[in-house]
Amino acid sequence: MKKHDTPDELTGENNIAKFLQTDIRSKQTMDEQNHSKSNTEKQGQSTKIMSLLADRPLFHDQLGRTFIEMRVNGHTENWLIDDPRTIESVSYEYYSIYRSTPSAGALKDAITTLKGRARFEGELRETWLRTAHLDGKYYLDLCDVDWVVVEISPTDWTLLPTSPTAFYRSAHSSALERPRRKGDLQALWSLINVPEQYRILVLTFLLDCLRPNTNYPILVFEGEQGSAKSTTQQYLKMLIDPSSILLRVPPKKVHDVFIGTANDHLLSFNNLSKLSNELQDALCCFSTGGTHAERALYTNNQESVINVLCPIMLNGIDGLITRQDLLERSIYLQLPRIGEGARKTDTMLNEQFEAQQGQILGALLDLMVAALRALPDISMDGLPRMADFCRLGRAVAVAMGHEQGYFDEAYEQNQRAGLERGLEFCPIYPALLGLLERQQLGFSGNFQELLSRLSGYRDLDTNGWPQSPKALSTMLKRQAPALRKVGIDIYFDDRRRSGGYYVSIKHTDE
Repeated sequence: MKKHDTPDELTGENNIAKFLQTDIRSKQTMDEQNHSKSNTEKQGQSTKIMSLLADRPLFHDQLGRTFIEMRVNGHTENWLIDDPRTIESVSYEYYSIYRSTPSAGALKDAITTLKGRARFEGELRETWLRTAHLDGKYYLDLCDVDWVVVEISPTDWTLLPTSPTAFYRSAHSSALERPRRKGDLQALWSLINVPEQYRILVLTFLLDCLRPNTNYPILVFEGEQGSAKSTTQQYLKMLIDPSSILLRVPPKKVHDVFIGTANDHLLSFNNLSKLSNELQDALCCFSTGGTHAERALYTNNQESVINVLCPIMLNGIDGLITRQDLLERSIYLQLPRIGEGARKTDTMLNEQFEAQQGQILGALLDLMVAALRALPDISMDGLPRMADFCRLGRAVAVAMGHEQGYFDEAYEQNQRAGLERGLEFCPIYPALLGLLERQQLGFSGNFQELLSRLSGYRDLDTNGWPQSPKALSTMLKRQAPALRKVGIDIYFDDRRRSGGYYVSIKHTDE
């Protein structure tokens, strides 16, 4: 007992303490009851949500994504279960019946359960974005409100109200105009600035975009300001895979490009000034196929996987692609500047495109049918890299009334021009030409000696000059295929000698 405390005061303090303890226990009991009630209500809401969706088929695809079939205005649509649109639709359906809103927890529990059922109870279906292939036929999703698709075969193309393949759509997908019979490709050339010598290549690229099971070249537009690079690229995108993002800004990281493939079938990048070596290597992967995996969450070791194989278009002023392996996978279109008197306003072009889109798409589909019909008889002899594309190109030439070699000539000229342009941006190429002009019999020696000899022909303003024999070796090996095509033969001796590895270089006509 403290000196100044009285028994009455101590009794009062004890009573207050007891009261507070009782009040705390009472509140704890109420919280537990409320929590139990909340859990019961949430479980009840989750059960109701599951009941609402009990008759909706669930499935998963080749990448492990989970889907639900939704009936909309008399047709079936495939929605990702965790897509915001699915959650909003479920919430609205719940509200329409019960006149109350489900809690966030109940929705989360229901969505998690649906995903589990789709993954472990639902069947495995291959899903497609914009284009599909099944039993020798191709399918194009028009992405309209009725989910109509175009079936394309060597016999004909036709509109189907229901797709035999499982299409899904991203938030960016936009509708194509329904194709019309008796189309005319001339309407396409009146819209875009593509010279005659490139047209067989552009048509083959567009038809190749309708095939989801093949490798794709990169379509590159270059030209000075006023050559309608962006406009041309935009309308080609709108013909095959219109979306809310017709022209993407230059990617800052490889990750940005990979994410784009999950949302668009045909990627379209605008106004690029430079492509890093890392991005160029990634584009090679997009062209011929690969897989991108990244950590799904920082709290676990799970990976999110994206299969990458898609057509790509890009444009810039000059010298976008410098790596030879990507150059060999690319089609270069050098667009001429449009004269002042030949220019059209954006409004005029958009009105023209809207009026003729169905006609142009119908003409492309007619050409695709004819090319597929010709394809079995196309020669396999002498096919270069991107062989599937080139074989289709030969079929397109035949379908247009030309010989197979008509495509070969256009493609070979384009490849050679592209490789030569790539060599212009190779730091050692001018010095190598100077060395071979001086040494008519060529050069044979180690890389240290070659680097010393080339330095005598180097322009002091040259950027990217190799700083070591190893760097020179790497650069030459990367450029060797292009150098051989322009008449410079290189032989790398794989035996290491006292002076290191040796190389021989000479003109092929020597």
